[in-house]
Amino acid sequence: MKNTKKKLNSKSKVVKNSFSGSNITKYSGLNTAAKYMNRQNIVKSISTLFPTDWHNATKFGVNQILMAITLASISGISRINKIAAFSGDGLVKTLLKLDKAINENAISAALKGLGQAGA
Repeated sequence: MKNTKKKLNSKSKVVKNSFSGSNITKYSGLNTAAKYMNRQNIVKSISTLFPTDWHNATKFGVNQILMAITLASISGISRINKIAAFSGDGLVKTLLKLDKAINENAISAALKGLGQAGA
């Protein structure tokens, strides 16, 4: 198993507010949603209920994918290919502690892997 300390375990990362406008994205309101989710322990609950078995080929945790879907739903995004593009946004990558964007195959594989456990 990999060391998952740097991954999304109990809290998502919250970005400091800067009103300079140089790094603003169209999803800047998600920072407030991430703070709320941390305070309500939603991220910790998802991490506990849907643990990730880390293998050599595992690049994204189930909790990272579920949080990406949740934040995308808050932003009004519903299709998997748009969620994959959404996860490539700088703020979203920082909030979910991602090195790179989640691809469509990883999202669909994680959802299929949940099966009845996620229903």
